[in-house]
Amino acid sequence: MHPLYGPRLKIRRAVSEIERLRGLQESFRSEAKYQIIRAEMNLETGKYVYRAKAIYVPNLDEWGIWVGEIVHNLRSALDGLVFQLAQLNKSPAQARDTQFPIFRHRYTRRIRGGEVMGFEGHRGAKRPARGSGRYMVRRLKPEHQARIEWLQPYRRNGGQTALGRPLNGRWNLLYRLKELNDADKHRLIQVVGAKVGIGPFYSAWGDMTDDDIIFGRTRILKDGAEIMQADSRVHVQANVIPLIAFWKGCKAVQNVSVCSTLSLIAARVSEIVESFAPEFD
Repeated sequence: MHPLYGPRLKIRRAVSEIERLRGLQESFRSEAKYQIIRAEMNLETGKYVYRAKAIYVPNLDEWGIWVGEIVHNLRSALDGLVFQLAQLNKSPAQARDTQFPIFRHRYTRRIRGGEVMGFEGHRGAKRPARGSGRYMVRRLKPEHQARIEWLQPYRRNGGQTALGRPLNGRWNLLYRLKELNDADKHRLIQVVGAKVGIGPFYSAWGDMTDDDIIFGRTRILKDGAEIMQADSRVHVQANVIPLIAFWKGCKAVQNVSVCSTLSLIAARVSEIVESFAPEFD
């Protein structure tokens, strides 16, 4: 059996579950019914507020459980990779203290108010501080430790989104994986129907400017949520295309698409695992 068989199997399982969620999302989009209605007037702006009205929204309670299982498999795949790399170093790796570190900031740990850069002990000591990134990979070969450190969210190598936003820090896919996995251990991750965008088609009368309409941002389509504001002369017809988005339980992914985010994370984890495959040939 190939050393990476376990991590690969977990990734395949996660990808299969993500595809199942995509199918459920399509069903949700065909069944869910939302309207955009003109509600009260904003006395400060003199414009009418348009709000979402949820006529029928399918139950999404179990999605949090499914998401938790997916992120657990992906996080476990990375830990399995580190375990196997430790074996290459002829180290008696123990699951309880060997894992793939994911740090938004450097491999640091604060001890009694002082910041220790991954090491503890007397001056000149090279003993990794327990809980630091270096401690988690201390059983690996130095070159493997360096490669994993280079993959950390604080490094500027996380790629970019389609809009050019760097995937570093809190945007990094590994950081989002860590936050989702940690959140799932303590509470149910909530998801909810959200709009991928609202394309307001409107007609107006008289002399109007762009200031007569205040477009809303993409947001959770909860019943009663404010979508936009518009002048009384504007007639709005909105095309609502809902998708499933993260809501409460994990701030790192709040308001972003569940399926797209999980797919990107799975692809990143697979890329990392396969990048180490030549080491086992």
